[in-house]
This record gives sequence, C-alpha cells and structure tokens, in this order.
Amino acid sequence: MTNSRQRQRRGVFALLVAILLASISLVSTPAHADDSPFTDVSTSHRYFKEIQWMYDQGISTGWTLDDGTREYRPDEPVARDAMAAFFYRFRGEPTFPVPTTSPFNDVSTSQQFFKEMAWMKDAGISSGWSDGTFRPFNQTARDAMSAFMYRVAGEPAYTPPAVSPFDDVTTTQQFYKEMAWAFDTGVANNADDGTFEPLEPVTREMMAVFMYGLEHPVARELTVQSADLPAGLVGVNYTATLRASGGKQPFTWSATGLPAGLTIADDGVITGQPSATGNSTVQVKVTDANGKTASASLQLKVTQESPFSDVPLDHPYYKEIAWMNSAGISTGWSDGTFRPSEPVARDAMAAFFYRFQGEPAFTVPTTSPFNDVSTSQQFFKEMAWMKQSGISTGWSDGTFRPFNETARDAMSAFMYRAAGNPSYAPPAVSLFYDVATTQQFYKEMSWVYQKGVANNADDGTFDPFDSVTREMMAVFMYRLAHPSELTIQSTGLPGGVKDVAYETPLRASGGVLPFTWAATGLPAGLTISSQGVISGIPTAAGTSSVKLTVTDASGTSETITLSLRVAADSGSALQITTTSVPIGVVNATYPGATFAAKNGVGQLSWSATGVPAGLTLSTDGKLTGTPSRVGQGTMTVQVRDGEGVRASSQINWVVNAA
Repeated sequence: MTNSRQRQRRGVFALLVAILLASISLVSTPAHADDSPFTDVSTSHRYFKEIQWMYDQGISTGWTLDDGTREYRPDEPVARDAMAAFFYRFRGEPTFPVPTTSPFNDVSTSQQFFKEMAWMKDAGISSGWSDGTFRPFNQTARDAMSAFMYRVAGEPAYTPPAVSPFDDVTTTQQFYKEMAWAFDTGVANNADDGTFEPLEPVTREMMAVFMYGLEHPVARELTVQSADLPAGLVGVNYTATLRASGGKQPFTWSATGLPAGLTIADDGVITGQPSATGNSTVQVKVTDANGKTASASLQLKVTQESPFSDVPLDHPYYKEIAWMNSAGISTGWSDGTFRPSEPVARDAMAAFFYRFQGEPAFTVPTTSPFNDVSTSQQFFKEMAWMKQSGISTGWSDGTFRPFNETARDAMSAFMYRAAGNPSYAPPAVSLFYDVATTQQFYKEMSWVYQKGVANNADDGTFDPFDSVTREMMAVFMYRLAHPSELTIQSTGLPGGVKDVAYETPLRASGGVLPFTWAATGLPAGLTISSQGVISGIPTAAGTSSVKLTVTDASGTSETITLSLRVAADSGSALQITTTSVPIGVVNATYPGATFAAKNGVGQLSWSATGVPAGLTLSTDGKLTGTPSRVGQGTMTVQVRDGEGVRASSQINWVVNAA
C-alpha cells in the first residue's frame, strides 16, 4: 500500500481516538463477543482473516447501523460500481485526471462511485461494453473478476494450461487465461472440486478473498486434482481427463495400472475401450516444467452391467445408450430406467444437446427468448442456449414448443448445426423414397445419413416426420461423436424394364464426405453419375452383374457387386402384388396379412417402415402383432429376391378404437 494511504489511515485513526476519549463518558461503545469489526462476521467465519484485512486497509468498512455497529454483509453480490470502488482503494486511491464528462453513457458524473468507475477505464482495467455502457448495477461474475484482477496485477506473463483445470471452463472460453492465472497464483478459490463457476456472481466475502490473495500471492504446490475416475463399461468408448494445479506448465502425465484397453496421453487424457470388467487402482503421476512431481492413487471401475433396468445387454442399441449414461448426457430416471421407446420432447432434446456440447458457459438471459417458455421452467437454460448457439431458433411466432415431440427431420437439422454447419452438397436425386429434394431439411437429412449419423434409412426411407425416441437420440449422438468407416449401404438394385426410363440413387455412409461413385457392368443404356445415381433407358432385357465402387474424400474406397435385372416388359418385372391389409383394432390381436410378389428369382426377403405401433413384418412377409395405438397411415413395404433385385410399394393401414 502507498505511504500516502497509510498516513491517511493513521490520521483518521488518531481523530477517531480523540473523539472516543472525548465522548466515552456519554456514549458506551457497542460490545462484541469477539474482535470482529462487523456484527455479521465472527472470528470463526471461514474468511474472517480476509474480511478483517479489507477493513484494516480501508478497502471496505461495511455499513454503519443506527446503533453504531457495523455490518459487512458477506453474502451480498458485488455490483460493478462497488467493485470499481474496491479496486480504486486497493490501488491506494491514485491521482488521475477525473473527466468532467462521463466515459460511459449509463453513468452520470454525480453518481456514487463515478470517479472510481472513470478510473477503471483510465487505468485500462475495465473499458465497459462495446455499446458504451458500464452497467454499474450488474453483478460482477467470477470470470470478469479474474480478468480485472489480472489487469490490476499488471497483466503478468502467463501461459495457461493446454487442458483446462476446470470441468466447467473450456480453453477457448472468454477469460480462460485470466481464470487459470487466478487459480494457479492462489488469487481465486473454490476450484478444488474441479469447477470454477465462471458465471456465478462474486459475493462480498469472495471479493475479500480475491483481493487478499492478490496482495498475498501464494503459489500453489503441484497437486493432482482428479479424484476417482469415472466408471467405464466393457466395449464402450471411454474418456477421462486428469487435472492438476500449481507447479509450472506444461504438465506431463503417466499412469500405471490402467484397465486393459485404456491408455493415457502426455496431456493426461485417458482413452480407449475397456476390454474386461474389474476394479483397478490406477497410479497417476504428473511432472511439471521444473521437474517437480505429484502422484495420486485413483480407482477405476469397469462393469458390464447395464446402467438401466429396461436396457438389457443384448438391446440393439445398448452400446449407444450406455455411452449416453457414461458421458453424462442422459442418466435416465430416478427409478433406474432409460425408457428407450419414449419420444424425445423438444425441451429434453435441448438438454441433451447442451450436455453433448460439454455444457458450454454462456450468459443466461434474464428474460425468456421464447414466449411459451418461462425462466423458471425446467431446461430453460438449455433452451435459451439452443437459440443463442443457433442450433434451434424456434418458430417464427416466437415459440419453442418445448413439449412437442422431436421429429427426425428436425433432429437432422439440429445435428448438422451442432457439427458446425459443415460444407456439404446433397445429392441431386433424393436418397430416400419419402423425402423430396425440395423438402425442408433435405440437405440435413442427406448429411446425417451419408455421415453415418442417422439410422433406419437403409431400406430407402428416412421417415422424416416420425418422432425421435430416446434410443434413437442415443444412436444419433453416439454416431456424431464416433464417426464410422465408409460403408456401402445399398444391398440391392431395383429391377428395370426394357425401353422404360430407370433411375435409382446408391447409398453409402461414414468416411469423409463427399463421395465419388463409379460402376462397371451396367446394362446397355444405363450410366452412373459421380454422385451415385444410376439412370438411363435400358435397351435390352437380361440380368447384369454390376460392380460398384465408392471413394470418399480421404481416398478410402469400398466395392460391392449387385445384380440388376431388366425385364422384357412391365408384366415380367419383380413387383409386389399385395395392395391392402386388414383393418386392425387397438389392443386386439391383429388378423394378420401375408405379402406376396411375382416375378422374383429365388427366396424373397421382406421389410417395411411405417408399420402400425405394435405390429411387425417378418422377413417371410407376415404382418402380425397387437396394435397399440389408434390411427391411420402408410407403410413402405420392400421385397428383395435371391439375386438382390428389389421392388417396393406403399400400402395404407388403419387401426380403429375398440
């Protein structure tokens, strides 16, 4: 502290003593059970030392009550104007040219703490917002406070860690460097659990801790912060990041005793797929740039028990659902269930995406951006983030419709935006029988399919308006996080007819977009485009063996050979002859239907999409089950013969109430 401020305090102290001696016979001094200057801060308060120091230095003397006692109000948030006053006093109330006009359009020259706020700008500690405001009554968040502290300290040379020491702060986040500095130098507290809480308001007791730490820096000893490691599952991708504090960056990590299938990188990231169950004691060691080391013994449990009672290990999407749990994206309900077949509402969908993206810090609005969502509503923060991040801006009428089910076409759009709106040109001919190239979200649906993110499209349909179930949400997100290898999805080619126009798109997914197709052995009159569309007019009947090759942008290729049969006339082509199915009654055994086709070669194999809830179509063409929902719709039925030739048909269905 400066000599001038010390002299000021000695003068003030002498004056107070004189006044006290003169009036001691008339006024009794308020008695305290302790030596604290504040009635609401006892000597046993966890930050008494820091608050007492603030008082002794004249940085904050609190409030004086009518009875002469003082309050500090330690839990009260610090507004930005008061924060300016604290910093000004902390720096010894330096002399500077106080402006005659305010540098901020929301602060008047007659306002309390005007001088201090003007000094903040003059000193380069806070220049306010780009709109010319200082926002004096806004609460001061911990991230901004770290930045102010760093500037008050003279912006010392500091390289932040390549891996964030905080679970809730990314390395690309605003003020990451300043927050890491504040923690490493011992200025900030409340981070030993792995979080920094960057957007939480700074209370008056926290302000005392920050300032005391800035005045009395204590470099932290190198310490392993990480506690026991998150549990893993056999065969499921695992990721955990070790964290340390103190010492000198950069850190180098090593470990012994990791479960089979897991490895550790120098930056402390443990990855892999556990290959066996068991409990492991992992010895981790971190070495800093000065050669100092710290070690810890951590537990890591690997199981193969399903985390959910309604998702057995043989569930078709067990891996994806288990990953959702281990990644913290969806831990299910308190009763231990995941409810895989339940549709995903838009509010829950927002929560999934927010967690999938690592729960990024952002300024949560105080008023809702949607007229049908309140700020107190469950998942409000997540829905507000969806709008701020541009993943979902809601409808043109200002609604978000949080309880609407999420359709597959909209989910495709959300996935595409979450991936950063990558450059992509969709096929000129739709990959799907039920999606037109002019349809809303056609580009995004094509992208999620070709990227290998979407499922249930290999029969040529996408079911764009079907609701996304929780198990399907798990599949979408798992595949977006774990890109698949290039695979040709087309397993057969539709039959053609001589002298009749023919067109069919080929399907592949995974790899690196875009794809380039080539073919040999096509029937006379047919050609293939680089986008994978076979088209033309066949000039002769017969069966051709067509070799198809797809190559992705990385140069990886896949090849498959399929049959393409051209019939002499339409009457001899493979075609489904069933044109209708019986009407069903909800919750009653369905009468059943058996599909038929003509002109097939060898054994026929059947599949369908869009069937009534509760019914299934077997590979031998039998539609059976018990309808569980009243309604009507259209199902797409597909048949493939022994040569791989395909035909499809759309058939209406009806399920009545009992």
